[in-house]
Amino acid sequence: MIDATTDPGSHKRAYSQHPESVKRRKREERMDDTQKKVEKAKAADRAARHYSREKVKASDAYKLANAEERIKMMLDVDEVTMRKR
Repeated sequence: MIDATTDPGSHKRAYSQHPESVKRRKREERMDDTQKKVEKAKAADRAARHYSREKVKASDAYKLANAEERIKMMLDVDEVTMRKR
């Protein structure tokens, strides 16, 4: 039998059968448009926080700071990032 997973010329979409992927896909199918928008906004917020935290971690000031100062820097950058959003 030839299907989307075995036929390289197929334009049919093959979905992952991993249990967590199936669970996520079913959850997304049950969502209405408003819920989907909220989930996308949450994902965008997470991505923005990650990006800003990585920038701070790459800075020289972060590398020279002690543990307490590092925590404060992360909290500050999170607050600034979320205030902008």
